[in-house]
Amino acid sequence: LVENDYGDAKYVDTFVKIMMQLCSSHTEALRDEGIRFTKTVEHLMFRLLEFRNVRLYHNNVNNCMSCTVSLLNFYYEIGHTELYIRYLYKLYELHMQRDNFVEAGLTMALHAECLKWCDSSVHALLAHSLFPDCVSQRELKEKLFLKMIDLFDRGELWEKAIVVCQELQHEYEHRTYEYDKLANLLEKMSKMYRNILKHQRAEPEYFRVLFCGLGFPIFLQNTTFIYRGDGYERLADFTSRIQAQYPNATLLQTLQPPGEEIKRSNGQYLLINKVDPIYDDQIKTIPTPVKDSRILWYYKCNDVQKFYFSRRISKKDCTLSKEWPVADEQENEFGLMWLEKTILVTSCRFPGILRWFLVSSESQIELSPLEVAVDSMKATISDLEKLIEEVERYSERALKPLAAKLQGMLQPAVMGGIFY
Repeated sequence: LVENDYGDAKYVDTFVKIMMQLCSSHTEALRDEGIRFTKTVEHLMFRLLEFRNVRLYHNNVNNCMSCTVSLLNFYYEIGHTELYIRYLYKLYELHMQRDNFVEAGLTMALHAECLKWCDSSVHALLAHSLFPDCVSQRELKEKLFLKMIDLFDRGELWEKAIVVCQELQHEYEHRTYEYDKLANLLEKMSKMYRNILKHQRAEPEYFRVLFCGLGFPIFLQNTTFIYRGDGYERLADFTSRIQAQYPNATLLQTLQPPGEEIKRSNGQYLLINKVDPIYDDQIKTIPTPVKDSRILWYYKCNDVQKFYFSRRISKKDCTLSKEWPVADEQENEFGLMWLEKTILVTSCRFPGILRWFLVSSESQIELSPLEVAVDSMKATISDLEKLIEEVERYSERALKPLAAKLQGMLQPAVMGGIFY
């Protein structure tokens, strides 16, 4: 279907129809088993056709990755280990082409999960040409762990690397007693802990992307995804990158949900906006309060699955409308300005084996002007605490950022500032 360009959707439908007719004429046991087999083959063929269409008509690395993940998930579900491993490494190679070291490491981790810390030989189904000399499962799993540590190190996600090191440390220390390897591993871990405290890392931004219209590949049509940005990539740069991948798409300049006319059209429409991760659950996992922003960095933008963005809505409060004249209401625009907060949950956590995941659920809540003001003050206090901490830690740095923030709060050019 993929390599030789045979078959199409009509062929699949005809195949399924014929097979269903043949299966239905048999006894109950054969009928049920035949129907299950036919449905499995149908799902596989549609995924393969999807992969082929992407390569022919919508060829870009992101779409190839999405189709590869779809296929490897399918092979995992039906228990076809050999093809599952094969497509894992297809995905790994695509990530390495894009220098997605963290995602490549997490992809390799899926192969490691198929292995045990034991001395039994590696079955041919679990082997891969990237590690040809490994004989036992323990040996192959160790090689995979060392490769994962290297990839997380290159991706500057040292917290993930340390977790892998800790499992490997337990093997060296309590199972194999290889103290020479243990010493080298502990030296690596020491360097990684220092890197966390020494290096300034950019917080990756996250973006919501709506693919509206029937002009996109089937798996993208009228879907919503959350993307993890590249390093210091901001909204304008990210938007340009996505538009370059879909040059025929029209960018919608609104946060309003697209109408049915756009969704049913044969065109391509993109709606892109920044979203913020909700990291409260991650912070709660820390047993003691931590103020050091260098340590909190990981918990604020990693292992996240919930995101939010807000848009203003005009909503008159009936109580205020009765007490204030119309003229006062017009002057008190901000007192009547509510926010609609949209909360998005993705199918997987970030970072993962892809840099984007489908939004699995979406909900909205409305925030009153008072709630908006309280949230704004909390965010401002958090920013101030971060600036003060940086000044205290790096005494050689200028006070200009902190001074500018304080002046913007107390004596801004507009809105009057904060009065005591």
